Amino acid sequence: MPKAYKRVDVMLNPISISDVMNSLVPISRFNKGEANKIFEEVRKTGFKIVLKNNTPTCVLLTPETYELMLETIEDYRLLDEAEKRMANAKAGDFISSEKAMRELGISEADLDDTNVEQQRGGTMMANDKALREKVQRILREDKDLRGYGLNADVVAGEVQLQGIVDTLQEKERAGKLVGRVPGVKSVANAVSISTDGAIQDEDVTMEAAEELDLDPRVNLRHIGVASVDGHGTVVLKGRTGDPAELEAAREAAAKARGVTRVVSQVKVGEEEMSLKDIFHSQVNNDREE
Repeated sequence: MPKAYKRVDVMLNPISISDVMNSLVPISRFNKGEANKIFEEVRKTGFKIVLKNNTPTCVLLTPETYELMLETIEDYRLLDEAEKRMANAKAGDFISSEKAMRELGISEADLDDTNVEQQRGGTMMANDKALREKVQRILREDKDLRGYGLNADVVAGEVQLQGIVDTLQEKERAGKLVGRVPGVKSVANAVSISTDGAIQDEDVTMEAAEELDLDPRVNLRHIGVASVDGHGTVVLKGRTGDPAELEAAREAAAKARGVTRVVSQVKVGEEEMSLKDIFHSQVNNDREE
């Protein structure tokens, strides 16, 4: 069976009324913070139909289903074009393969080289497929990430991560886990962070401050935090003599819901004394003597 027909058989399996009804998702579920749950349902079923005011507004598809749909449409377009050309062709429209090669300046050696390149390309594709399966397995089995259904695409060993998680810490964890997989050359982390609606700076500041307060490695008298732009960016401010405390503060802030980026303005090291401070210190020393 031609490739295109196989794909259509997969995509056009009979769908019952029950299947359609179960695929309906009211847009209000997104407003209730159920985005991750809906995306997980899409991953399991292949598609969901979003309703707004009881009217279909859009269709959610998995990346694999969407890619399959595009490939199927393209295959049928090419098949239709080929059938039209064959139907209108005349005997004089055809030439031998030898004549075509002569006119195009192609030799048998060129065809042999092409076959070698195709074999190399096939090997690379097989390696990418195996690597993608390995990456997907790691994401599925990780206790902190397995519920998100993150997706990884691999091309020539370069991985692009996609999906939605709840916190910046989880996004960064996914990138680090994948980056340690043997065979991965680079990671483009396109994972988004769910904010469940509009972000209020005061709420994000409170969440981040609570995370810093809960971390025993961080002293709030040394490092504070504030949300600044209404888009989840938080800024760490203060001074610490320990770089490890700054890293702990950054990790803690990344755990807070609503945080999409952590910027540090913390000064590391002992505070330099001004000339005035030095003068007063010397005076005090002289008095003590």
